[in-house]
Amino acid sequence: LGSAAELPLLNAPTPPSLSPLDAESQERLKAERKRLRNRIAASKCRRRKLERIARLEEKVKALKGQNAELAATANLLRAQVTQLQGRPPCILSEPPGPGELGECVCGSRVRCLLSEVLEVCGDFGRLR
Repeated sequence: LGSAAELPLLNAPTPPSLSPLDAESQERLKAERKRLRNRIAASKCRRRKLERIARLEEKVKALKGQNAELAATANLLRAQVTQLQGRPPCILSEPPGPGELGECVCGSRVRCLLSEVLEVCGDFGRLR
């Protein structure tokens, strides 16, 4: 066998023969390690929470932009509906399909979208 310096584990006291002072320092060390693990876990938790909040804020920003675009489109369509409703009625020689151009008896070409716009938009975004 080697010297005592080469085999430190053999010279270490066994757990049952620990003195009360050694047991207290072991408990303190154990508690300190536990506090350190808890501190690290809490730090990770706070970081993940901040990352989640940042992702949600980005999503809110994107959805607000999308909502603004949709509101602008709805306003444009409402203006077109109002404009079309102000025109004299035009009798189509043959009803076109949805979104198609139809030939009007009066000779002008009109897009039959009014009913589609009203059907799709309804009261969406109407200011009260």
